[in-house]
Amino acid sequence: MREMTIDELKTVQVDIACAIDAFCAEHGLRYFLGYGSLIGALRHKGFIPWDEDIDLGMPRPDYEFFVHHFNGWRSGLVVFAPELDSRYYAPYANVCDQSTLLEEENCSHGPFEIGVKVDVFPIDGAPSDELEWKELRIKLEKLNHDLYFKNVRLAPKFRKGFVTGLKAAGIKMSLAFTSIRGIQRRIRELATSHDFNASEMSDKLSFPNPGNTRMKREVFEHYIDVEFEGHKFKAPRDYDVYQRAIYGDYMTLPPESERVPHHGFHAWWKD
Repeated sequence: MREMTIDELKTVQVDIACAIDAFCAEHGLRYFLGYGSLIGALRHKGFIPWDEDIDLGMPRPDYEFFVHHFNGWRSGLVVFAPELDSRYYAPYANVCDQSTLLEEENCSHGPFEIGVKVDVFPIDGAPSDELEWKELRIKLEKLNHDLYFKNVRLAPKFRKGFVTGLKAAGIKMSLAFTSIRGIQRRIRELATSHDFNASEMSDKLSFPNPGNTRMKREVFEHYIDVEFEGHKFKAPRDYDVYQRAIYGDYMTLPPESERVPHHGFHAWWKD
């Protein structure tokens, strides 16, 4: 196998995103560039220069159709998601290129052979009552913490320091009798407890972001085109409301000390 360059990895990710865009257009599904990828589109018309991945979001009804119907639509691409196999390591979907192999430094993929991927996050209905929403978020953050440590690789933790590694090992031991399947089922049960179409509010509940990601469901009703690496992708029409709720002044560059990649992984072309 030959290790991929960053430019090759980004090219594959854009190709995956283009396939998702085409599938969604063919089936009338809503999706959008999200999070750092949307910042990249709005500020740089492509990847944030120090970023290395693409994130997409979908309202839950569209996400469910997508994960259950995309496989087999485009040769060489495959969806992995807990909705398809509850042993999966992430609480959201990944669309992977099968001609590649991806290894993440901190996380084991278990029985799944993952390729270069694009993340697809469901957006769920959320409680209108703020206290109820906060309680729900706390439960889901705890479940995501447990899922992370069920899959965490201990060696990188010990490389950061003996105490860090020992804490991680202790948490893994405490979860020895907790199954990934059980955690995933509980995440889904809680995240989908408020029907998206019947809710006033929405949130990325299955994999909560830091900060305020709860916003009016209507933000995800209408879309515009934005440019990303020479291609057109979808973004919420009210993207400014969406981005400012999460990031504040997202158009201002961070300090140079923070302009570093945050994803520890290596990718290879398969022979």
